[in-house]
Amino acid sequence: FFFDMRTSGVSFFGVSIAVLLCLLLAPCARSEDEGGEIEPVKVAVLGLGNMGCAAAMRLSGTNIQVSVWNRSPNRCPQLPANVSRASTAEAACKSADIVLLMLSNANATNAVLQTVDHRTMSDVLAIVNLNSASSVEAKELEEAYGTYAYISGVMLADPSGLINGQCPMYLGGPEDVFDLARPVLEFLGTSMLVGSTADVPVIYDQAIVSSLLAYMHAISVGDALIRSAGLPVGPFASFMDALDVRPFGKRLLEVHETQKYESTDGEFSTNLVADFYKHGLATCRDVGLASCGFL
Repeated sequence: FFFDMRTSGVSFFGVSIAVLLCLLLAPCARSEDEGGEIEPVKVAVLGLGNMGCAAAMRLSGTNIQVSVWNRSPNRCPQLPANVSRASTAEAACKSADIVLLMLSNANATNAVLQTVDHRTMSDVLAIVNLNSASSVEAKELEEAYGTYAYISGVMLADPSGLINGQCPMYLGGPEDVFDLARPVLEFLGTSMLVGSTADVPVIYDQAIVSSLLAYMHAISVGDALIRSAGLPVGPFASFMDALDVRPFGKRLLEVHETQKYESTDGEFSTNLVADFYKHGLATCRDVGLASCGFL
């Protein structure tokens, strides 16, 4: 029920998660002013959904030669004239140094790559798959295309994060391929190699989303709790608006570094979802409510 970054379907929870991600991760991101120019390079963007369009728009403002391809050729009409529209995925990749795969899902990615000649694929310095597949799908694509210079990852922002050059990205794959793609990725945001295989970024992505969903659930429960007592929600909303959740992440790192995995009173454990639920359920029961929708 959260927002798929590659489509136009946006839910309340999706927008909230995107905003929270930007708040949590923005301190790590490079601003547009800090991005500067990067070395001349040719980049092909395959897939012009919301995220693909945003990436192409961002890169078009640099000295990068950008070519794009989309199954429906009229997508993203706002692209400037210096962006070349290819008639096929093969044509877009033919002279590219870096290929960004921004397609809707793993099946679409596989179908499109099947149309690109293997010699063209072999000449590309880095093929970067940025669609949020499941960990199983990510591994399957890696097995199919890992013989090429291939890395895979997830984007932890909405399209505005890409447009502003502030999209955090987690990547998995060979370090030398990541190093070749990094100048382009860093212009789109902050990129981090989190593992040597394609499934690792997806696991981190799932952990982050699960934690934020629990946080959003906790807020909705708090709102319901206050309203059920007939109290104004203003004081609660003001507090939550000012709440900085970054200390929770810091505490999680401290726990990990000290190998202190057991949760104790007053401390934030490594199980973020369980902590949110435990606290919310206890609070509800303290005021005489059965579960506040938890059970």
